[in-house]
Amino acid sequence: MNWEDSDLPRKIETRMVPEEGVTIDGVWFPLNLLGELAEQHRYDSEFGEAFISTSPEQERVLLAHNLAVKETRGGLHSSEPAQLHEFLDELEKA
Repeated sequence: MNWEDSDLPRKIETRMVPEEGVTIDGVWFPLNLLGELAEQHRYDSEFGEAFISTSPEQERVLLAHNLAVKETRGGLHSSEPAQLHEFLDELEKA
């Protein structure tokens, strides 16, 4: 059976998915990204590598506001987990 004979879709769909987040210094941050970052502590993994990847703009803003520190091997860690948790708690209260 080839593609023309299959039941596979014939066109690309566009979907709008609502996403909660916050804009800091003109840069969008999904809440799930900030939540994952808050849980990513510097010494969670054996070799200290970070698993949170952001855009260059997001990284710049997080570092500027001391909400994250850059891992030498790439990715970000929460700089002060308590500070980021407090920030997220205040967002939820608003």
